[in-house]
Amino acid sequence: MEPLRARVRDGLPVYGTCAGMIMLADKILDPRSGQETVGGIDMIVRRNAFGRQNESFEAAVDLEGVTGGPVEGVFIRAPGWSPSAPEPRCSPSTTAMSSRSARATRWPRPSIRN
Repeated sequence: MEPLRARVRDGLPVYGTCAGMIMLADKILDPRSGQETVGGIDMIVRRNAFGRQNESFEAAVDLEGVTGGPVEGVFIRAPGWSPSAPEPRCSPSTTAMSSRSARATRWPRPSIRN
């Protein structure tokens, strides 16, 4: 894994969502035994922050401005993250639906600094 870590440190462009985001985070709050990361993104992630993958679901969603009735939405369970730096350049903004409670949890609105 060290050769990949070195390439990322040297500026190799990388992109990761879900499991990829976990692999690129500098720290995991709840790693599996022996789990390592490539690192490179100054953030802390929590695996299964919104539940386990088997709790993902599909549901009809009414979207403002979209005609033709509800569209099928897919709600996957994903890791949660927070910046580890005290002054983040950007914070996440999303609504996560819980299939058990149908309750929405809102993350902080984006705060972009130049």
